[in-house]
Amino acid sequence: MVDPADNVKRFDIVDMLRGFALSGILFINITAFYAPGGPPGFGFDGSTFDRLVIYALILFVESKFFTLFSFLFGVGFSIQFLRTQQSGKEFVRRFARRLLALALFGIAHIVLLWEGDILLLYALVGFILLLFRNASTRTLLKWVLALLIVPLMLVAVSLAITQAARTISATSAQVRQGDAEILIQVTRSRAEAVRNLSGGTYGSILKQRIASYGETFFLLLSRVPLVLAMFLLGMWAGKKGILQHVGDHLPLLRRVRFWGLILGLLTSLLTIVGYAWLPPISSLITLFFNQTLAGPLLSLGYAATLVLLAQRPFWRRTFKPLATFGRMSLTNYLVQSLVCAVTFSGYGFGLAGKVAPIVGVFIASIIFSAQILFSKLWLQCFRFGPMEWFWRSITYLKLQLMRQP
Repeated sequence: MVDPADNVKRFDIVDMLRGFALSGILFINITAFYAPGGPPGFGFDGSTFDRLVIYALILFVESKFFTLFSFLFGVGFSIQFLRTQQSGKEFVRRFARRLLALALFGIAHIVLLWEGDILLLYALVGFILLLFRNASTRTLLKWVLALLIVPLMLVAVSLAITQAARTISATSAQVRQGDAEILIQVTRSRAEAVRNLSGGTYGSILKQRIASYGETFFLLLSRVPLVLAMFLLGMWAGKKGILQHVGDHLPLLRRVRFWGLILGLLTSLLTIVGYAWLPPISSLITLFFNQTLAGPLLSLGYAATLVLLAQRPFWRRTFKPLATFGRMSLTNYLVQSLVCAVTFSGYGFGLAGKVAPIVGVFIASIIFSAQILFSKLWLQCFRFGPMEWFWRSITYLKLQLMRQP
């Protein structure tokens, strides 16, 4: 999440992409509120239509939008670093304060609202990103490839070993038993999570939320290679000036659009086939292909498509609300969690486990539309969103001018 730029026109493209990424994050995050306790659709026994809605979310949304957001974080880092170099100001200390503030936002988010936070992870990985601030574009790409390929190979090997174990008489019974146990475990976990979230008090939900985060923290760490890879890829794009000077990079963007969409959709579709038809352990392993392969490919395809469309006046006007929405990304991200917590928790409307997937999509659409309108109205009066103002003030150790001149 980068700072809203003083020169808004220059960063319209980045703001637009950030708004687009945040909209997708909302549509996938809300599944963890109305159906908590496990991956989307795992062990789901609803109607065919409901299942298709879940698979559509996995195909087009899951692991694509937080990946795009990670890429944009790297772009923002690069832009800020280049600007600081040009102005001769100290960068590392200021960006470290920025990361520490982001970590505090993340901790508060986890404790007060939702354990599915991404801010704390971004802050932790951001400190690693600082080590690459002077790296060449060639070095950045080498690290990106290594960070993407190694986890992908580990997932592929894990799936191959698991499937091979099913065909060996000495291990097949154990694997089948593991399938049954993990399905039972997830089913129980989901039922307990729904019961605690929809019927609990704020105090009991808070206690459960902290315990749940502790249990899933190491699973969240599995995202570190991907997040760092996309940070570095965004940093590479920022150094190349791809989003700052789009007209100079149209052939590259067209290639990324074509291959990103084609390969991203194909690998995501294959992931869904494996997720839907393979036995439970293999099914869960297959879902990681969405994170390690389909997510990066399709997120870049999405980004290139929007950037190319935005070169046309009609689409640029159409995407303007997304840019406004994106300028308040931190505020809107936290407000999304607040609204979802109140909607689905027992201290609010208690709807967890009581709505169909399509209703969840509808609720997310309402939240998104309301935030688009709110962002527009707020930024007509103020330079930053409230959380962005607070974040920027900590970064610069000075209260920032809030109202529009």
